[in-house]
Amino acid sequence: MKIQTRIWTSPALIAVLVMSCFGNAMAQEAPEIDAFISGIDDYENSVISRSELLGESDDVPANVLPDDGSSDFVVGPRPVPERSIEAPTNKSEGEKAAPAASSNSTVSDYFDQSYGPMEAPVASTWVLGISVPIFDRELDGDRLFSFNPSNLTQTLTSEQANAGTVSGIDISLGRRTSHGLGFEARYWGLYPGAETQVLGGTPETAITGLSQINDNGTALSDTFNAADFHGLTREYSLNNVELNCLRNGYTYAPLGRGMTVEWLSGFRYLQFDESLEYAGVSATNPVIRSALNSSVQNSLFGAQVGCRSEWHVFKRASLSFGGKLGLFNNRAQTSIVATNQLTDLTFRRPVITSGPNANASFEFGDNAKDDLSLLGEFDFGLIYQMTLRSRLRVGYRALGVSNIADAEQNIQADFANASALGFANTNADLILRGAYVGAEFSF
Repeated sequence: MKIQTRIWTSPALIAVLVMSCFGNAMAQEAPEIDAFISGIDDYENSVISRSELLGESDDVPANVLPDDGSSDFVVGPRPVPERSIEAPTNKSEGEKAAPAASSNSTVSDYFDQSYGPMEAPVASTWVLGISVPIFDRELDGDRLFSFNPSNLTQTLTSEQANAGTVSGIDISLGRRTSHGLGFEARYWGLYPGAETQVLGGTPETAITGLSQINDNGTALSDTFNAADFHGLTREYSLNNVELNCLRNGYTYAPLGRGMTVEWLSGFRYLQFDESLEYAGVSATNPVIRSALNSSVQNSLFGAQVGCRSEWHVFKRASLSFGGKLGLFNNRAQTSIVATNQLTDLTFRRPVITSGPNANASFEFGDNAKDDLSLLGEFDFGLIYQMTLRSRLRVGYRALGVSNIADAEQNIQADFANASALGFANTNADLILRGAYVGAEFSF
């Protein structure tokens, strides 16, 4: 009987000893954690508050940590399972007290020294983007202005007066929070210089309406046909401003994720101005320069929706896709005038020879015409993460706008038709496409 009692008592004693050891170890660790948590609010230079650590903040979700290898472009932290820490009720007299922090230390320093480094969740992120678009404009039509009667292969057309590849600036500033909400302000524009094409060899005009304009008994078409050469000059500019609200699935542009999608909706203002001057220059005639100038101004304002997505393909590289679609009101204004410059450097305004506006100076301007325009934008690019706070972007973008006024199509065929001269022609399309290169910085 005594032997049996000893056999059952020995394992029990061993179990009690093991539990006692574990209990002492937990008692030494838990008070340190508890002291750390309870003492956070006492630090004057703390970088996080007690409420943020315990998940009580509105900006930082509870019990979350960022993904491994994440950058500041990761907005929403990754949820992790909750872990509760229960402090023991009985504390031994030999407990080790939590290490005290000096007055100049921060909570992050304290945590790194006591429990190892931890990266705090990103509650909100500002992102500044700067890029240079290098675009080409696809002209809507190719109108014949002049030709050489001795060699019909020599012509002057509207497509020849094309600035070709032009550049500009694209600047965006956005803010995203861990709740998946944000906003973005963006400006981009193109500023090409004037492009001039010249046709010599005593050319003749192909604009039949010039015969309906007269200056002191001489039709403007005859003045052009007597010129030594003809020139065609085109100049345009584009300015775009956007303000968008953003919504994403708590993350945008993360490293190590498969794909993320962000939706946007907002307002957009786009202004497109263009002028086209057709001139005949002579060194010997009384009229040394005749010019017909057509200029337009398009001001578009409306709402748009869209989305953008990023797909992680390599350790530091991601592909990006995006698109926008909007409906806009286009307020178009046009102006068309004719001018003769004499040898004494004075100017005269030719007049219309026939029709309801006979003897009226050839100077017409449209007050304003409102039309609905549809705008679409597509973007495809490659992103390379340089550091936690910076990345490079290269890509291709295309922009199309319907129902705009361009300078070429507002030169009417019949200059005696006053009704046609007094209203803007908004049947043209604006198409821009090309590459861009830039960088983004988070802070």
